[in-house]
Amino acid sequence: MRILFLDDNERRRAIAISRYAEDHELHVVETSEQAIGTLLKFPAWDRVLLDHDLGGQVFQNSLESNTGMEVVRFILQAKPIIDQIIVHSWNGPAGQEMTNKLKDAGYTAAYRPFEV
Repeated sequence: MRILFLDDNERRRAIAISRYAEDHELHVVETSEQAIGTLLKFPAWDRVLLDHDLGGQVFQNSLESNTGMEVVRFILQAKPIIDQIIVHSWNGPAGQEMTNKLKDAGYTAAYRPFEV
């Protein structure tokens, strides 16, 4: 299973690595630019997990470029093949908006705040 995990929090990245790295092809990134670059490297993804607030920010404006919303904008434009997208941001309003946009575009997406 090919998985992309976007999060700027070191602890959450470590948890993702412990959960997925052994049995899956895991790509862990910290910025929207890294996430987009990684999505471009492969034609298809099994699962993409996205945080919204990046760069140590909290309740970021979704119009900013270093957010999970920027990755959603890329996905909506480029339309990569992704079986499942999970938005795991603790920023409820932005996380739900990301999920709704992805669902409206036909992606299988769910909003599930990250659980430690």
